[in-house]
Amino acid sequence: MKKCKSLMVQGTTSHSGKTLLVAAFCRLFSKSGYKVAPFKAQNMSLNSMVTGDGAEISRAQALQALAAGVDATADMNPILLKPKDPKTCQVIVHGKPRFDLKYADYMTDYAPKEGLGAVKESYKRLTSVFDVIIIEGAGSPAEINLRHDIANMRAAELAGAPVILTADIDRGGAFASLVGTISLLRKKERSRVKGLVINKLRGDPELLKPGIDIVQKATGKKVLGVIPYIHNLALPQEDSLS
Repeated sequence: MKKCKSLMVQGTTSHSGKTLLVAAFCRLFSKSGYKVAPFKAQNMSLNSMVTGDGAEISRAQALQALAAGVDATADMNPILLKPKDPKTCQVIVHGKPRFDLKYADYMTDYAPKEGLGAVKESYKRLTSVFDVIIIEGAGSPAEINLRHDIANMRAAELAGAPVILTADIDRGGAFASLVGTISLLRKKERSRVKGLVINKLRGDPELLKPGIDIVQKATGKKVLGVIPYIHNLALPQEDSLS
């Protein structure tokens, strides 16, 4: 039996282009003959969709499943958090609403135990069906106040996945965010990052070369590519605040 492989895309910030990169990898591997699934351990969004079997998941994973040419399932987004007010969210597990929790209680009590268990269940089921799983991180893996976060490095560790780290240069500060993110990761986490991507460039990539050289020297990580800004990208937003 062929062993399932995985790859994870993390970002230095929210809206760094993780969702679209995961969708692109899903399409590339699918067109190469692999059975591919997207996966995001935990997503926070008000924009959701209902799968064919009635499960509620993030719109982003539904889009990625479409790119992969497979039906979206609850296992592709085992935990969905829907904000209700600045301190409370609805927790949806395996596509079904479970309860409302304060964010602090979710992060410290539920996520590291029951939440991580739900993530492991879903990931294991996907590995029994698919050849490749492309994993999306959430926010930044370097939120050092959230070391118990289950959506980034803990998900990568669970899957044994190499990580590609992407930064949004359109916002500015991409070089600093790449170097800063790598520096704040633990040694074991840094070793999991195999390459960097600079995303959403408007202009000539040759102008970035001096900065790329410095970033590669500072991080010890190769910049795998520079992705141009895509204008008029008519895709649904992952989050209502985008």
